[in-house]
Amino acid sequence: MTAIEPRLLLCHKHRTSARLHFLRFAHGVLGFSPLPAGMRIVAARAAGTVAIHPAAWVHQAEVTLKLDPHSLVSEPDFHAAARSAQGEIPILLACFTALDLPQASATRLGARWQLITEAKDLPEAEREILRLGYEFLIG
Repeated sequence: MTAIEPRLLLCHKHRTSARLHFLRFAHGVLGFSPLPAGMRIVAARAAGTVAIHPAAWVHQAEVTLKLDPHSLVSEPDFHAAARSAQGEIPILLACFTALDLPQASATRLGARWQLITEAKDLPEAEREILRLGYEFLIG
């Protein structure tokens, strides 16, 4: 399978309450474009594959989103991918570092913050991605 440009799941975990919000763009929960139809979500990378380190992608996300440096922190131990016969798309996870939920960032991006319990209207693949991110961060 050939690797395709990774997608990024962005979240905010409050440091004292552990309340977890995910950034939802108009097209869905992954930055910066939706997954193609028919993708299957897997929680681990295939044996023998080389994993990309998310730091460069997270830095690029800060630039794309016009955020201050170090506004996001990558979660390099999170491993997920969307697979189909056409290839594999790595899914990376990054969290906003602000103490409080950065509402202004979401508004400026035309996005909104949402809890996993509010994701019933998302496609199954995106709900699975949120579940994996939630389990990774909350346990």
